[in-house]
Amino acid sequence: MTTIVYKDGVLAGDRLITFQDQVFGESSKVFLIKDYAVGLAGSLAVFPDFLKFIAGEDFNKAVFEKEISFDAVVINRKTKEIVTYAKNLIPEKIEKADFVALGSGSGIAKGALLMGASPSEAIKIAAKIDLFTNDN
Repeated sequence: MTTIVYKDGVLAGDRLITFQDQVFGESSKVFLIKDYAVGLAGSLAVFPDFLKFIAGEDFNKAVFEKEISFDAVVINRKTKEIVTYAKNLIPEKIEKADFVALGSGSGIAKGALLMGASPSEAIKIAAKIDLFTNDN
């Protein structure tokens, strides 16, 4: 899957792409769309449609109805509002949180953040343990 971390205005994510438990390559999972910073985890196939959704453009909602794994964190760069999404595309506003982490390495990253790690350090720590996270 991946590890995405947001803390103190910094959004970070690993780049590892896996397919059926094998390394498939690398790709960005953190994007800037209009006034939003977006971190995505899960099925790479739905990333383009989710980014269109966030941009207010037409997108293919049917791709989210398939059996996929998907999570996103969206930060409004002006208001600092944090919202998470799953494949149902229902926004969940995060009211009070020191940080947000999602993806397969999120538990490890949260522990690292609690111990004072930066978002990029938390990704590197998660990569040492989570097979689906790299430290690039």
